[in-house]
Amino acid sequence: MRLEAERLCKSYGRRKVLRDISYTFEGGKLYVVKGVSGCGKTTLLNILGGVEKDFEGKVTAQHPLRVGCLFQKSLLLSSMTVRENLALIRPDEERIRTLCTLTGVEDLMERTSEQLSGGERQRISVVRALLRDPELLLCDEPTASLDGENSKLVAKLIAEQENADRIIIVATHDDYFDDLADVILRLDYGALIPVVIRESTGTHSEDVAGSRTESVKPGKIQRITSFRYALRRHPKLLTFGSLFPLVFGFLLILILSTVQNSFSSEYMRILRRSYPTDLIFYYKSNGRGIPEPYLSQTTFYDDIRAEEDGVVGLYLPRKRASVLIAKGLILFGAFPEKPEEVLASPEYAEDKFPGIGFAEVVGKQIRFCGLDLTIAGIIASDKDPAVRLQYNYDLYYHAYYRERSSHEVLLIPYETIRQIGTVYENDAQSAAFPDLAETEDALAAVREMNYGNYPNQYYQNVVEAQKKVNIASRIITLLIIVCTAVACAFMVSVVSLELYFRKKELGYLQIFGVERRRVAGLVFAEYLLKSVAALWTALGIYALFIITYRLVFGVWVLPEIAYTGLLTIIILGAYLLTANLSIRRFLRKSVIDLIR
Repeated sequence: MRLEAERLCKSYGRRKVLRDISYTFEGGKLYVVKGVSGCGKTTLLNILGGVEKDFEGKVTAQHPLRVGCLFQKSLLLSSMTVRENLALIRPDEERIRTLCTLTGVEDLMERTSEQLSGGERQRISVVRALLRDPELLLCDEPTASLDGENSKLVAKLIAEQENADRIIIVATHDDYFDDLADVILRLDYGALIPVVIRESTGTHSEDVAGSRTESVKPGKIQRITSFRYALRRHPKLLTFGSLFPLVFGFLLILILSTVQNSFSSEYMRILRRSYPTDLIFYYKSNGRGIPEPYLSQTTFYDDIRAEEDGVVGLYLPRKRASVLIAKGLILFGAFPEKPEEVLASPEYAEDKFPGIGFAEVVGKQIRFCGLDLTIAGIIASDKDPAVRLQYNYDLYYHAYYRERSSHEVLLIPYETIRQIGTVYENDAQSAAFPDLAETEDALAAVREMNYGNYPNQYYQNVVEAQKKVNIASRIITLLIIVCTAVACAFMVSVVSLELYFRKKELGYLQIFGVERRRVAGLVFAEYLLKSVAALWTALGIYALFIITYRLVFGVWVLPEIAYTGLLTIIILGAYLLTANLSIRRFLRKSVIDLIR
């Protein structure tokens, strides 16, 4: 095996560190390149190892060589164990165990780099360099940060890796390799000068570090997945503070979708508490009545009236079908609960019970058209402008409100007034369908009966409000998309800045044998994990919200699946695509630019 350097030249500005260097390195030999600090030893190793591309001359070999590298510092990844650091390079348990036993670090596998001494870290670095079964082993000042004893140990360990299929080149200014080297070279003023050349004794002709890659059967070991790497390297990656922006975005989408999807039903549910949403109004002259399937569920109200001594009695529908359940229409008392209870107009109360307050009139016994009745409440005056403005639409369809201006009035439950009253023909017909708002088919049938119109004003109010909600939702959706685009543009700079502070790690991972594509995957996994965690956190918070809502109000409110899914995919996709493109763009830099 041979590695030939031909006329290598390299300059940094005006300073020329390598001057027309030509040399042939042969397998089975340990080469030591000596020289003072800054003389170009590291530059020479980077060129020979293929890390430095910007130079004059060329480096050739019989085939692309597998390269292992060892540096002054161990460069082990903090927060990851020795086993994880090694498995990241090559997940082969048998090979790792063999090399760790060889170097005497088999008992340190579950420790992190912070728990190791300098000598232990450097021995593990030797293991990492040998994991790829390198044909070219480059060692850059491997003993510079060690004490004398550890320096001798590491130097001996490196020398023992010499074999016929491996070239070992050590750049150092120390003397620990002098007695172990086959060739000592001095780099002086840019020139490479042989100082000592010894005949190889063949002592290290066998690969004591283990068999070659082709003959090793991978053992069982937990592969360091991208997600595991992300969590080990960045324990605070999934803290709520880190996830908050994404969590907020996803929650905003869920809440917006829920409001849009559930607004109509919730608004109608609120209206049903105070307004007669079961009421149906239509004209008999239309020639259409309540559809056949719903006749049995519908209560019809004829225009029934009774009159005695200038007092007019008008029918009172059941509570859920009466406009009088609206707030402010019963001034005193309550809506009748019994057949003999009635509501009285203020004029009737003043005439029949002069000198006492309306509150005291409630509960008084009266007689009307031969029936003994009890006043359950006093209704509001139709002369109140607020009452006319707010309730005019519904009031129009009830005979009570059309008769108020000239008569004293009693409102008598429908089943009771039928015993004493007279039916008047009226084109406007009212009816009541229990829980009409919750029966979509019935509501659709009633609308068809009314030529597409809603049965009463409350449904129309809901429709108009829903239209406003939809418009607001579209505007907010557009703002979310615009904000996402702005955030992605900003994110390009954020990702680049984050990677800038990690560039050496990303560069050395490639030097140690992790492919650039996998390095990109390791970094991308952090953003993917972060986004998935944020989405699940948002879903968890949202689930608590809808469960609480269900317990308090007794109903489920859910988002619109298609809208939620599409907008989530847009935001998530934009976030991950921006991260991925930014990472890959950053990693287009050469390895040498990353490690500088």
